[in-house]
Amino acid sequence: MLGALDQFQNRIYLERNAIDELLRDISLHEKEIAKYAKEHPIAIDHVLFHDHSSLRDRIETNRKMMDDLKKEFNRYLSKWM
Repeated sequence: MLGALDQFQNRIYLERNAIDELLRDISLHEKEIAKYAKEHPIAIDHVLFHDHSSLRDRIETNRKMMDDLKKEFNRYLSKWM
């Protein structure tokens, strides 16, 4: 029982670190876009930015992993409560 709790604690810690890294990367990306807009104020209305697919994929992957972790943890809790 306690071993499983330790595993959940470790996974939550790792997921939190992944979220922090993702948030940092999103912030950097936003700053790059803002810098471009400041340097090219007229062109910003006419520039098509890429779909941000790498960030979008990472967010979706993280969302799925967190959803799976939540389901597993809820199953664990229902078993022991």
